Amino acid sequence: MRNDNLTAEEARFRSDLLEVDRYDVDIDLTHAADPSMQAFPTSTTVTFRADTEETTEAETFIEYIHHSVDSVELNGRRLRVSDVVEGSRIRLPGLAPTNTLTVRGRSLYSRSGEGLHRFIDPEDGRTYLYTQYEPSDCRRVFPAFEQPDLKAVFRFSITAPEDWTVASNTEIVSTHEDPATPGVSKRVFAPTLRMSTYITTLLAGQYHTVSALHRPDNDRFEQTTMSLYCRASMAVHMESDAIFDLVSKGLDFFQELFDYPYPWGKYDQAFVPEYNLGAMENPGLVTFTEAYLFPGGSTLAQREGRANVIMHEMSHMWFGDLVTMRWWSDLWLKESFAEFMGALAAERACGFEESWVTFAHRRKGWAYTQDLYSTTHPVVADITDVEAAKQNFDGITYAKGAAVLKQLVAFVGFDRFVNAARTYFSRHEFGTAEFSDFLDVLEESCGRDLREWSRAWLETDGVTTLTYAPQPHVLEQRLPDSVSESLGRPHVLTIASFRLEGGVLRETAEQSIEIPSGPEGMSTPTDEVPPVEAGSGIVLVNRDDKTYALTSFGEDELRTALLHGHTLAAPIDRAVLGSALWSMVRSGALNPRDYTAHVEKGLGAEQSATLLDTMLLHAETALLVYMSPTARHEPLSAFATAVAEQLPLCEEESDRQSILARHALILARHDVRLQRFAQELVDFAEKNPEQPRWNGLSLSDELVWSARTALAAHGALTREDIESSLGSTPSQHAALGAARSRAAQPHAEDKRRAWSSIFDDDLSNDLLSASASGFRIGPSSLRTGLAEDYFARLEDVWQKHSIGMATRIINGLFPGPDEDVDAVAGAETWLAEHGDAPRALRRELTERLQDARRAASIRSTWE
Repeated sequence: MRNDNLTAEEARFRSDLLEVDRYDVDIDLTHAADPSMQAFPTSTTVTFRADTEETTEAETFIEYIHHSVDSVELNGRRLRVSDVVEGSRIRLPGLAPTNTLTVRGRSLYSRSGEGLHRFIDPEDGRTYLYTQYEPSDCRRVFPAFEQPDLKAVFRFSITAPEDWTVASNTEIVSTHEDPATPGVSKRVFAPTLRMSTYITTLLAGQYHTVSALHRPDNDRFEQTTMSLYCRASMAVHMESDAIFDLVSKGLDFFQELFDYPYPWGKYDQAFVPEYNLGAMENPGLVTFTEAYLFPGGSTLAQREGRANVIMHEMSHMWFGDLVTMRWWSDLWLKESFAEFMGALAAERACGFEESWVTFAHRRKGWAYTQDLYSTTHPVVADITDVEAAKQNFDGITYAKGAAVLKQLVAFVGFDRFVNAARTYFSRHEFGTAEFSDFLDVLEESCGRDLREWSRAWLETDGVTTLTYAPQPHVLEQRLPDSVSESLGRPHVLTIASFRLEGGVLRETAEQSIEIPSGPEGMSTPTDEVPPVEAGSGIVLVNRDDKTYALTSFGEDELRTALLHGHTLAAPIDRAVLGSALWSMVRSGALNPRDYTAHVEKGLGAEQSATLLDTMLLHAETALLVYMSPTARHEPLSAFATAVAEQLPLCEEESDRQSILARHALILARHDVRLQRFAQELVDFAEKNPEQPRWNGLSLSDELVWSARTALAAHGALTREDIESSLGSTPSQHAALGAARSRAAQPHAEDKRRAWSSIFDDDLSNDLLSASASGFRIGPSSLRTGLAEDYFARLEDVWQKHSIGMATRIINGLFPGPDEDVDAVAGAETWLAEHGDAPRALRRELTERLQDARRAASIRSTWE
């Protein structure tokens, strides 16, 4: 019976009934290294109180997505397993005011990145396990009242091979050898402070470990031990000193900023394989994708991204872990806060000056995309169940929420915002709170009524559009349908004019503007920024990217922006301009061919690594999604030629060389000119296995396998070649590259083989996505007939897989715009015929349908 989707109503009932004191969890990983073992033993004792004054028949349930349940004992009473275990829930009848529950069973190892994920390294055969729970996968490892407001103290013990590293939220306080099982020991951890189930964590395996000590700048704060964990085969790539330096700077920054000491004792970080997220804020042991270790060397943009994520997770130690949302409707607040603080601390504490540039051009693009779906939602969302919560880890919750907070900071002032956060932490420490609680302290801090601001920005959905109108010299606001003109949206922002002088755009005027709420905010004078003459310059709206709004250019300005936008001196100005141009492409107002020509023109001039990477990514989307195969032939060839011509001009070992090479290999999957570049890299790597660099370019496994995928897509690499290369370099990057390359081969039988593997084989999360990525490469004729099968399998996929794995399949295999079937019609028909399908499934398919409609509309507009 499928009953694993906890509703908000059920959670409220349990919150009213229960107060949880403590979990004692014993987990036995003695045989975890044996891949034939599907499950591991667990024993969990929970002590909790129940409000039984209103009834003598108080009853509730605890959740456990299990392999098997051996016994259930409640208050000394052994319950019949067949009577109380109902799917993923264990019914608990006859509750007393004080209760002790003990459940013994077996939990499943995961290959999906949910629960306790097990990874066996193809390079050296070592075993690695880690947990990932948010929002509700703790119940895959041990029985739990799985909702954020039922906080408790946790005491974990893990039995594992004695030479394994074992870690959790707290330190190990004792180790016990088992005389009956030589080579195995039980590690017992100190009890945690009160926390939610979803931020508890376990780590076990043959991890490489490095430790250090943070000594704070301010003697008001305690020293903090720090440890780093990664796979042994990745140890050489873990820049321990650089990462410890970031952690130390972050701890100093946030303890001072929040005026509250780091509350969780140690600060460990694990970089783990096949991770579904960027990172997770488990207090005392933060987990990250090992993609942040950079085996092929790193660009400034990649190091900035790593710093941003480390700071993001660190800010959660206060906002999210110390004070936690009561229910997932307020997920946005902790994630938006952390997104904002990640960029702020990366800039102020870690010295990455372009962190807000990345936010403006890349992260906010995610928000704009999400906000234009019919499935969008207000920042403060109505989350009805945990499936909806899982889907709301989206561009609204993260990027739009952070953009709105950035606007809120501009509206009330940074110091007042920080003072409110300090009050919030001290007032609600180790408890839970709602957005109204944060709004209360913010109003206390700034002395303003923010309820109307909240309604305008947080309780409505959609994107505002701001347009500079030279006649009659005003800034016009167009509201989304969800916002009435009587409410409006207030903005604090800056506009600036730039005049074209000698082929360069130079600033001539700037004006700070406060757009009021209500009808008067529909048109705001811009007297300090005079109009520019046709073809002689541009006006940049939202110049400092303080607010959240779509902007665009008129016809004359657009021509100037396309030809000369890359000459703007400030990276943030180029980011805002680039964001506006990309939004115009996606709205159908700018020909994608003109956009790629704009990127092509700026390739040699762009010095910002993050902007170069993002504009190349957008250009690839413009070419491969928003142009049909016929229409893209010429511009793709021209763009590939431009990239090929830039590569030899790059300084060796530079960010530019690395970024252009990575994107060249993506383009090489579709263009024969860059196929030669891919072949050159592969040939050099195979002839010089001890030489890690080609003309200064680091030849990591990841890069070389990207080149092999390009060759496979053109039929220049056989299946035998792929297997031979995999055998000679058995790494995780090789395994993923081989899966992608097999599926990329230009033969219908290879596409069908990949299709069957995705649906029928027990692939891990990353192997599934790699296979789906390769499957999508190549002419649509290779995939004939499979689109119909896709729609026929949707319900079965949702039933048989976790939501995470099902989403990878649904998104990875949705028929692309080049397919020989009408994906729009197929999705529309399916949705019309399956009105009773799970909401989460319908949302995924609805968003893919709207992507397909957008691509079709853009193609028809410009071809």
